[in-house]
Amino acid sequence: MEIGHSVRSLSDCEREAEADVTVITNLLESRLIAGPESLREAMRERLSAEHIWPADRFFEAKWQEQIARHYRYNNSEYHLEPNLKSSPGGLRDIQMIGWVAKRHFGTEHYTDIVANGFMNDAELRILEPGAGLLVAGALCPAHDYRPRRRPPAV
Repeated sequence: MEIGHSVRSLSDCEREAEADVTVITNLLESRLIAGPESLREAMRERLSAEHIWPADRFFEAKWQEQIARHYRYNNSEYHLEPNLKSSPGGLRDIQMIGWVAKRHFGTEHYTDIVANGFMNDAELRILEPGAGLLVAGALCPAHDYRPRRRPPAV
C-alpha cells in the first residue's frame, strides 16, 4: 500500500477539489494529524456544499464513478476472488453511502444518516457489520503487511 501526501494552500485545495470529485471525496475524509484545527475548519468551510460540489452534483458524479467501477468488475460480485474494496457490493459502495450522506446532510456518522431519514435502523443494523467485515477483509491485511518468506528452494 502506498501512502500519498501533498502540501497545499486553501486555494489549492479549493481549485483541485472543484476540478475532481475524487479530490473532494478525499478531502471530506481528511483528519487532523497536527497543526491548527482552525485551518482544517477553514478548508472544510471553503469546500462545503454551499461553495463547491452541491449535493446533487456530487451524487451524480459519485454515481457515474460507481457505474464505471462496477463495469470494470463486470458488474458482478460473484467472482472466485472478488475485489472486496471495489467490486459491486464492496467497501467502496458502502463508503459511497457515507460520502453522499456526508455531502448532503453534513453528517459524520452512520447513526446521523438514520436521524436524517436516509436509512432506517434495520438497514443500519445490516450495514454496520457488513462494513466491518469488509474493512477487516480488505484493509486490515493491507495495514498488517509483512513481507512473505519464500519457501526454501527445491
